[in-house]
Amino acid sequence: SSLVAPLVGNMSTSVVLFVFTLPLSYGVALGVNGALQQMDRGIVPFGDFMRGQRLVITTMLLFLWYLVTIFVPVAAMLFMVDTATPPPFMAIIIAGCLAVVVVAVISILVSMVPFYLLDGRGTVASCIGQALSDTVRNFFPLLLLWIVIGPANVVGSLLCGIGLIATLPVSFLALSYAYRQMSRGQIQLLTS
Repeated sequence: SSLVAPLVGNMSTSVVLFVFTLPLSYGVALGVNGALQQMDRGIVPFGDFMRGQRLVITTMLLFLWYLVTIFVPVAAMLFMVDTATPPPFMAIIIAGCLAVVVVAVISILVSMVPFYLLDGRGTVASCIGQALSDTVRNFFPLLLLWIVIGPANVVGSLLCGIGLIATLPVSFLALSYAYRQMSRGQIQLLTS
């Protein structure tokens, strides 16, 4: 019975996160799609953000990635709770920091996959392979970009998310520009 309470609590949290993750995945796919279109054509109507050949597959892959990043830490916590003798506090802190670093590095490595998929240059498998290859080759510039846009989005979310109205579009455009540089694709300077 002592095992049931944390399991039920973690499962209810997981269900809430699961329900929240699908709209988040779709929103990110729309943001990437819209930023790519703006990079190529200039200002586009919001309805064009929702048009794209691979919007559904990109949403599903983002959804799977978010689920992995949510459920793996929950499973690890359940494993640590279930042990007969709990690990020392410092071991939990070190393991948590290591998990954050691993998830952050892998997240940076897969961050360009939606751009390659939505740009539609080849099959889904070839887009994923090319995205990973280019991201590994440009890892440190992407890391620096994420070091800038990550905290900017955190600050943007502090006032009930109002600041995200400004920081998210800028982040998507910055990542789109990085994608165009990495893929050597079309880059159009926006002029008024």
